[in-house]
Amino acid sequence: MTRILLCLLMLSSASLTIDAEEYDSNFSFGLKGSSLGVGVEISKAYREKLSFRLAYHFLDRSDEFEDGDTTYTGDLELSNGGLFADWHIFDGGFRVTGGLMLNNNEVTLIAKPTAGLSVDIGNTTYDVSGGEVNGKVNFNSFAPYLGMGWGKPVGISSKWAFLFDLGVMFQGTPDIDLRTAGTIRVGGIDVSTVPALQATLQTELDREIAKIEDDLDDFKLYPVLSLGVSYQF
Repeated sequence: MTRILLCLLMLSSASLTIDAEEYDSNFSFGLKGSSLGVGVEISKAYREKLSFRLAYHFLDRSDEFEDGDTTYTGDLELSNGGLFADWHIFDGGFRVTGGLMLNNNEVTLIAKPTAGLSVDIGNTTYDVSGGEVNGKVNFNSFAPYLGMGWGKPVGISSKWAFLFDLGVMFQGTPDIDLRTAGTIRVGGIDVSTVPALQATLQTELDREIAKIEDDLDDFKLYPVLSLGVSYQF
């Protein structure tokens, strides 16, 4: 996390010092609630209709989804830093935004039987009473962002402003790692004791990964909706 913030600060410093003498204004500080979690941001104008924002959002939550006879418990950890450019096309608060986000989102998965002691992995049912199936889902580290919204241009007299943003983070195809731990049985036989069964289990894990990728396909484009307030110093 420290490396992410340092990287963003260096990028922000380089951008905000360009032609600083041409348009001198105060900073604004904002607080947001969004589909990326709780967020904080700092904004500074570069020109009358152009400003830059440095932001960070985070959120931890748990959820469940079913795939056949298997229930996956997912722990979602959202962690995103971003550098954005806001172009106020007109004289008001409407803005078009482009930016780059450092995407540290991660999902930890644990598979549990919906009923009984067995789970479906791929096309085969396994007894996981002595073990478990777990995995992780990660996305591209860098994600472009495009959106539009509303926010008072930094530099005008009012101190407080309402913030609204609607956009998309292009985080790419999810990278899924799925594996087993402990004793996994099929037909009463410990899979780890038979090489052929181990190979079959890996094939079924790959098939299950493909299913999860299909379930998560919509997350290639992550919708971003945020509301907040800012104060200009």
